[in-house]
Parts: sequence; C-alpha cells; structure tokens
Amino acid sequence: VHNVYAFDYLGKKEIFVATIGNPWVGPIPGHGLSRFDQTSKAFVLETTSAQLSVRSAKQQHDGSISVLTQESAGHATKLARLEAKDNHLEAVAQITLPPRPHGGDGGADVVLGFSADTLFVTDR
Repeated sequence: VHNVYAFDYLGKKEIFVATIGNPWVGPIPGHGLSRFDQTSKAFVLETTSAQLSVRSAKQQHDGSISVLTQESAGHATKLARLEAKDNHLEAVAQITLPPRPHGGDGGADVVLGFSADTLFVTDR
C-alpha cells in the first residue's frame, strides 16, 4: 500500500488504497486501486480491471480517476484514466511517459489542473 484515498464511487464515498505492488523485488505488479469494503472489512483487490502499480491518484469532478504508476527499474512510468464500470474501475486510457535518460525511481505525483482533463505529473 502506498497511499489511501476517499473517492466518490458508485454514488457514495469509498476508501481506496494505491497498491503499488513491489517494483523493487520480483518485480510484483500492483492491483491498481483497491476499495475497502466496509461491510466485510476487507480490501477488494480486483477493484481495478488492470494490473497497475499505482503510486498516486486524483479524482476529477466527473468521477474519473487519474493514476500514476511506479514501475520496476528500466520501465517507464504510466499515466492511466480509470472510470467506474460494472462495479470495477476500468482503465479506459493509458499512456507511457517518456523514458528518463538518467535513470530515476519512477512515478511521483499526479496533480489536477484548473480545467477539466488537465493534469500535471512528476516523474522521479
């Protein structure tokens, strides 16, 4: 787990964790964002339809969530847009950031801009 968020999801506020996996050993990919089921008191690891090693996430007013990944050494950071569909968060768009020519540790933060669908991302 890297970060914890409260997002609007299917009409109510829900708790999510960013499951980064383990980009250092293995590597082991993350499960994207996993929702905490308040009834069963357990995390739903299959919340996100794609394996994403999520480090940072932000939700826009339309409910979509932008996530930034931290990939294993030698692999570029990904930025993905997640939307709620059929009780899951589906990755409806995904891009890979340009490679870091001098190495680095990968994704850092995604920040919402002032206008809809405007994002700023940092890559370490």
